[in-house]
Amino acid sequence: MEIDLFKLHDYLKDTKARGWIVCKGKNVKIELGLMIKSLNKKGISRYKLFKMVEKELHTSNPNAQRMVYLKREWFPLVFIEYLIKLTNSSKNRFQENIEFLKINNPVSRPIKAVKGLTAELCKIMGAHAADGTVHNNFFCITDGNKSNIIAFKSWVKDVFGIEIGTIKQRDKNEWALAFSNKIITRYITKIFNFPNGEKVYTVGEPEIIKKSKFRDAFAIGALSFEAGVGIKNQVELCVVSKRFRDDLFEILNLCGLKITLMNKPSGSYWRFWSNKLSKDEAKIWLNFFEPKTEKWYKLYDYVYGFQTCIKDEKDAMCILNNIFKKSSSNKICIEDVFNAIKELKECCRYELVNQIITSKNLKSYGGKWAHSIAHYLKIFGQANIINVTKRKFGKKKSFGSIIRQVYTFNPNLSNWRLPYRPNLN
Repeated sequence: MEIDLFKLHDYLKDTKARGWIVCKGKNVKIELGLMIKSLNKKGISRYKLFKMVEKELHTSNPNAQRMVYLKREWFPLVFIEYLIKLTNSSKNRFQENIEFLKINNPVSRPIKAVKGLTAELCKIMGAHAADGTVHNNFFCITDGNKSNIIAFKSWVKDVFGIEIGTIKQRDKNEWALAFSNKIITRYITKIFNFPNGEKVYTVGEPEIIKKSKFRDAFAIGALSFEAGVGIKNQVELCVVSKRFRDDLFEILNLCGLKITLMNKPSGSYWRFWSNKLSKDEAKIWLNFFEPKTEKWYKLYDYVYGFQTCIKDEKDAMCILNNIFKKSSSNKICIEDVFNAIKELKECCRYELVNQIITSKNLKSYGGKWAHSIAHYLKIFGQANIINVTKRKFGKKKSFGSIIRQVYTFNPNLSNWRLPYRPNLN
């Protein structure tokens, strides 16, 4: 789908020539010369033309002359659009010659002129819809997983051909990428119609993407940043904008994915979630997360199992603590459960809970922290850190026997298998 580059110029804001967006290309000057010659034939001399340009574009006499007499390498989009209107030429035909864009000042870095939708460009817009912010020429995006920010930066380099910003850690649970680039932010606001400033309540899929073949790519960018893939083997989305939720639901539903849609908001949030995924379903969901980002890895681990060998118990704990981080609502972390099992060597769940209560000086068994134990035990079983068996524990008062799972610590590190993450392994 064609992108109208001339929309990047803002007639209200770009009132000074030094702030104009200018372009360059192999045949740009030739095409401009042909348009000017056609005007000459209609009785508009170069002198008359540069006086018209000076008045119409509110620019200086020398600047107007340099444009009309083609005495420069970079030409303003607003000047080219003016000539196109005068000659009744085709914008699309002229755009074919534009290769690079920059701001009309010596320090501005050229970027690739993106003239059509691509998968990576739509991923950028999906990520921005989820977690990006634009304030005039300034852009910032944040996420709890550094891998997502790395992916975003690589998309921008692939699409626009430049390195932007430095990835910084704001706190232990948030990474950020911020940069100032007038042209890239203009793509976001003028081509894809995202607003400056707050968008959380109204954001959705841009119409230009909705009409294209790149809707899946938009969903990849959005879900990689906004969706949740936890230890329950389930994908969830929770956003403030109903429009955003519904757009993503429509994309996924068209692909045949089974999703439960919440018809009423939960507080201020609109949600949807998958069922508990089978391995075959998880394989399909992998296509909607950027490869080698954290949520993609979690689905990959579920489908193909943990595959990393380790030689040291501390390395194992480093990997598990980084991947399965303690949430603010939990009183315990995965390492607390590991230490308790290692201490007991063999236990059922109730013995494990009592050990954790004692070691952490907790008052009682209960609350959200207790529910996480089952998920951590599942991870340890998948990692071969524990062996899980079922045993009888006496008779029930009514009928039958009490059956409980017994967890036995496996001290043989050569049998352990941990999740693979390139930044940890």
